[in-house]
Amino acid sequence: MPLKLNPDTGLLDLSGGGGGGTSLSDTETIIYDEFIGHITTATSSLEGWLQFSTSGTFNSSNASDNSGHPGVWSIGVTTAANSFYMARGETNGIGGLIIGGGAIRCDFVVHLGALSTVTEEYEVWIGLLATSRGTPEMGNDGIGFEYQRLNSTDWSPFSIASSSRSDATGGTPTAVAADWVTLRFDINADGTNIDFFIDGVDAGSITTNINTSVGVLPVFKIFKIAGTELRFLDFDAFRYFQKLTNVRMF
Repeated sequence: MPLKLNPDTGLLDLSGGGGGGTSLSDTETIIYDEFIGHITTATSSLEGWLQFSTSGTFNSSNASDNSGHPGVWSIGVTTAANSFYMARGETNGIGGLIIGGGAIRCDFVVHLGALSTVTEEYEVWIGLLATSRGTPEMGNDGIGFEYQRLNSTDWSPFSIASSSRSDATGGTPTAVAADWVTLRFDINADGTNIDFFIDGVDAGSITTNINTSVGVLPVFKIFKIAGTELRFLDFDAFRYFQKLTNVRMF
């Protein structure tokens, strides 16, 4: 069952139906970013996000530059083997978020300015990943969405644990477009099922190769395969909600 958000607060509905519910501070972990900082050059740490780049390009936009998307950061790559990723809470590629121990919802609002082509080939990974610095792919453990034109022109939801990968089955394939898109996945409380959504449309589910032991972190990543023209991955918003199985006290 997909998790439900309270339409007034934008937070997870903790009531189990019909009102009430426990205090959010006792039962939820919430991470949220609008990327509103207007920064022209990436540094090692930007508002809690660390960047790693091999000859990549960073930029940020004012709200007026992107109507309906206040605050946008962009990471870009130009030539083959260039890579760039931004990770929240980066520590040598391993994060502090563990799958399991409570239901999780993740949302990523992203945009691709130009699609990958034979002459200007690039790949994108977005999700909760444990990715080593500089590696071109998603790493050995993680959950998210992939764009690899050579394999598929659709967004490819995946889960990988100890280098073993599963791809989502069922749902409706969604072609990657040069436009804004909201990528979302819901993970059940014990980390045995993931439901994926693209712009609210069911994109399939995964029940195997779900990492519940290695720490992960939110990651936006782009890697250039071929060509010499700049290609960007833009991101406007990120949300992480976890309804904790065990109540914690403050």
